[in-house]
Amino acid sequence: MNSRLAFVTLLVPALVFGCGDSGPKGPGSFDASLQIVGPPAGGVVVDLTGEGISGVAGQGDTRVFTNAITGGYRVIAVSETGTITFRVQVNKVESGIPGAVVVNATGTDNGTRGPAGITVVFQD
Repeated sequence: MNSRLAFVTLLVPALVFGCGDSGPKGPGSFDASLQIVGPPAGGVVVDLTGEGISGVAGQGDTRVFTNAITGGYRVIAVSETGTITFRVQVNKVESGIPGAVVVNATGTDNGTRGPAGITVVFQD
C-alpha cells in the first residue's frame, strides 16, 4: 500500500506542473501570405493589430512599407510577381497571432482590384 501512495504522491505533482504550456515564449515572428479568390494582387494595404508587434519585413520579392497606427501597424506590401509574403515580428509570441484586415488592394496590372476575396493567412 505504501508503494502506491508513494507513486501517487510523485505522479500528481508531475502531472500538475508538467502539463503547462510548453510553447515558445518571448520575441519571435509569424510568417504571413495572402489567400486570394479572384484576380491576383500586386499590392495590398493591411492593418495589423495585436500586442507587441515590433516590425514587419517583406519576404521573397515582397517590399513592405509600414506606419504605426493605434494598436499595431498599417502595412503596404507590393510584389511584382503577385506572391505577397511578409514576416511580422512580435515581442511575445505567446500573445498569439496578430489580427489582420485587408483594407485595399491593386491588381498585378496596377489597376483597381479592391480587398474582396483576399485574406491574410499566418503560418505556424
